[in-house]
Amino acid sequence: MAGIKEIAAQLNISSTAVSYALNGRSGKVSEATRVRVLALARDLGYVPNPSARALIARRTGNIGLVSRQFNNALYTALLLELAVAVDERGGNLVTCVTGRVASEHQGQRHLLHTGSVDGVLAIPYALPGLETVDSPWMQGPMVLLLPDRDLPGVPSVTFDDADGIAQAAAHLWTLGHRTILFVQGLGPKNEDSPLGLRRLTALRAAWQSLGGNGEYDILVARGQATTGGGYDALRQVLGSPGVLPPFTGVIAYNDQIAQGAVSALSEHGLRVPQDVSLIGWNDLDDRGRFDLPARTAVRVPIHQLARTALDLLHLQIEGLHPVEYRLAQQSVRLPVELIVRASTSPARRRENAL
Repeated sequence: MAGIKEIAAQLNISSTAVSYALNGRSGKVSEATRVRVLALARDLGYVPNPSARALIARRTGNIGLVSRQFNNALYTALLLELAVAVDERGGNLVTCVTGRVASEHQGQRHLLHTGSVDGVLAIPYALPGLETVDSPWMQGPMVLLLPDRDLPGVPSVTFDDADGIAQAAAHLWTLGHRTILFVQGLGPKNEDSPLGLRRLTALRAAWQSLGGNGEYDILVARGQATTGGGYDALRQVLGSPGVLPPFTGVIAYNDQIAQGAVSALSEHGLRVPQDVSLIGWNDLDDRGRFDLPARTAVRVPIHQLARTALDLLHLQIEGLHPVEYRLAQQSVRLPVELIVRASTSPARRRENAL
């Protein structure tokens, strides 16, 4: 049976180069050499020693997941989906919850870059200084989840938020709504989240394209991305109980904010959807269907997000593509879908005031 030395001799290259090519370390040999080695190995019936290959590859089967928090419904759902997907591949998911300042991240960096995991899935805002491939975080296979921007050289997977916003805006516009409220989720320090700002920008553009005024017809409220945050945000913009607000529709940053908004509207004597139409975001596990009224929402494919990200990460881990794959800006945007239910209806008329 042919071995590495025989392949090297026939191709007149070093045994080290053959080993690199056979083990997917494409950055160490040219693409042409890699193709020649694999072709000859196949022709000669080369079969690698499993123990030796495992030693060279130093695989652990562990995948790292880094986030600043897992106490929000979207991240919790993503964590569960990734755990299942990694388990199906025979691996383990190792979670790292980061601190808010750089000095709190030494332990996580040590774990992720000392061979404890084969690759990292990261929610970008959890990693300070994550701006270039030269960052200390970028020393191994990595895929970004739900980034607020693309980073050259780092594959990422996110949802097509702009299209989701466009679908929601078109739905409300078709129902006759002309002034709407966007409830933006805030970050952990009560700052505007990059994702929320991106959705607001997309909403203004979509509204403008429909014939409205993206600046004056879109009102904005802000709150924590929780049920309580949605409740507080609506209370800040609603007037006296029984008085109709200037907006007839609401698009919420997530479903938790939407739930809080319903409570605040109800306390003010406003009905959904008769007085105010409401659209949520995420629709995890089809849960908006069970609210009263059943909530119209932009549904995100969390199952597909987890598996697409893991596929991209394993392409890097296994070295199935040349190094140019990593250097290319691979940004996957997954399609989202507006699920229309009972919480949206034609815009109210002023004569229907309470």
